[in-house]
Amino acid sequence: MMFVLENDDLKLTCTEKGGQMRSLIRKSDGRELLYQGDQAWKDQNPSLFPIIGSTWSGSYEMDGKSYSMKNHGLARYAMLEGTREADCLIFSFSDDETTRSQYPFGFGFVMEYRLEGPEVKITYRIENTGDRPMPFTLGLHPAFRTDPFEDCELVFEPAGKAVQFHTFEDGRPVEYETVELDRLSLDRGLIRKERTLIWKDYDTEQVTLLQNGRAQITMKFPGFPFLAVWTHPQDSEFVCIEPWYGHADLEKLDVPFEKREGTMILEPGRTWTTSYAIEVK
Repeated sequence: MMFVLENDDLKLTCTEKGGQMRSLIRKSDGRELLYQGDQAWKDQNPSLFPIIGSTWSGSYEMDGKSYSMKNHGLARYAMLEGTREADCLIFSFSDDETTRSQYPFGFGFVMEYRLEGPEVKITYRIENTGDRPMPFTLGLHPAFRTDPFEDCELVFEPAGKAVQFHTFEDGRPVEYETVELDRLSLDRGLIRKERTLIWKDYDTEQVTLLQNGRAQITMKFPGFPFLAVWTHPQDSEFVCIEPWYGHADLEKLDVPFEKREGTMILEPGRTWTTSYAIEVK
């Protein structure tokens, strides 16, 4: 089932599968801003919870038992319950027998979409409904249309220094490089070499996607400590701008699940909230 929000500037369509955005139309010219999942990558805008990527081995230990989740966790694959209120769409799901066989914690997960002029505002609320501390993280993975890819550029604001990750498929330790985040012309070769561009320790709070010099969208994500840029290794017309609170295991590690970099701990009965926005230009 599709859920639609509309105002004078935008038309947003979302689906219960993962609570994902399926379409974002700029009404002034009818342009679709989101990648449609019709090329090499079949997804569009998954939410990454309670893990980003995976552990190096693909599994983890908790209370003497071994568990595993698919890549990027649970929310991406879940059918969320969708409701439409006067000015927002709300999608939610919670733990059940299936989720607890992969992630042994009680939780509530809620996404809320609102339109405010030319902006989509997305809020997440994650609640620990269990009786013990819950380790988790959250990441964003929206895919924006490029047409063509090579004529697009990303502008980071505010510009400044950042620490870039360099990772290796054989599990060697991550290497770090201090770089300047300012403007980045999209380059398939560069992204293929790194597999995913990842930064931390930056001041950037928003990224604007330009097509032939014209701004298309600005993604605003203050407070997210990691930022990634990705496209599929097979040529496809999209770029993902991905703010994260944690990241996948990028090297061979032997640490408890809850000690992985970026993993947060939510106490029983507590709720954690974060948000981001997409401004359409």
